[in-house]
Amino acid sequence: MLYPSMIPVQTHPTPHSITAAQAIHAAREWIAENKSTIPGYTGAYIGGSTAQLRLEEAVGNGSDTDVYIVTTHCPPQKPGKLVYHGVLLEISYIEWQDIFPVKKALCNYYLAYSLRCCRTIEDDTGALTRLQKEVADLFSRPEYLRARRNHALERVRSGLENLRWDQPLPDIVLGWLFPMGITTHAVLTAAQKNPTIRLRYLRAKEVLVDYGMENEYERLLTFPGFSGISSTQAYHLLDQLEPMYDLAADVGRTHFVYSSDISPQSRFTAIDVSSQLIGQGAHREIAFWILATYARVMKILLTDAPSEYQRHLPYFEQALSTVHRLHPDCLRQAVTDTLDYLPQLTRLTDRLMKASLHF
Repeated sequence: MLYPSMIPVQTHPTPHSITAAQAIHAAREWIAENKSTIPGYTGAYIGGSTAQLRLEEAVGNGSDTDVYIVTTHCPPQKPGKLVYHGVLLEISYIEWQDIFPVKKALCNYYLAYSLRCCRTIEDDTGALTRLQKEVADLFSRPEYLRARRNHALERVRSGLENLRWDQPLPDIVLGWLFPMGITTHAVLTAAQKNPTIRLRYLRAKEVLVDYGMENEYERLLTFPGFSGISSTQAYHLLDQLEPMYDLAADVGRTHFVYSSDISPQSRFTAIDVSSQLIGQGAHREIAFWILATYARVMKILLTDAPSEYQRHLPYFEQALSTVHRLHPDCLRQAVTDTLDYLPQLTRLTDRLMKASLHF
């Protein structure tokens, strides 16, 4: 459950532009109000894209500001996305023992980048600031870069190899989609870029084009079935998803780690920004997030509104059919193809690491 003071006072982010300075100020105020309720609170920092902006620059349209809370105890359930003073924040918890000593942080592909490129909000003891400096200083050491790349590849392998096929369809799709999508994180990590979540395919494409390896990008799109999707199909999937999203946001009562992604405060990012990206020609790239949102919505409906799940199941199946992943055999083949590709992905990311170290 959320602590009372964590409940947002607004349900939608304001449409006007928010600067990095305003976002950081909102995060600082949220922490000041809530830190006393967080067991083992040690400090906090801003990560992600906001941390890399100049203070006067605008936070991206539909982007949240990643706020990392460091604790000494097992973190409570993370609040996730919430709107505070008109700013969309994503609140996450990190246990100190997961990032200290510094080698732990440096070998973790998703934590290392957030610590390298961050803005400290609060650090009474100075330990977090010292750790962040060490991460920044050692981030590009070849041994740590390779360890992070290997961490990403192992997450792909272990996730797909341990996928349970006896689960309900939304769980199977989520259990396939996210580990498979970490193939893009291996690319981004090797290039020393931010392993972003929602825009992972778009950012991986940019990296591969920059390094003259754009032909490899089509392979990454093939495994989830996104390579042949058209903008018309993507718009159609999003149109069908929109009322399902609103329904799940309304009826959802059971907590999932992604609950805040299916909520009024996240609607603009999930629906409106996805539509904008399709209009900009990124229909194949945003298909990942559209399909992930379908599966999450359906999991919520299955749990909290089973009759609505049955009513909307044909739309979910149509979405899977669009990317040729409806039948279990197709999903199993996609898993096999992705696992078989890992040796080639290892060689590709070897080249990227070498290039990024000499860039």
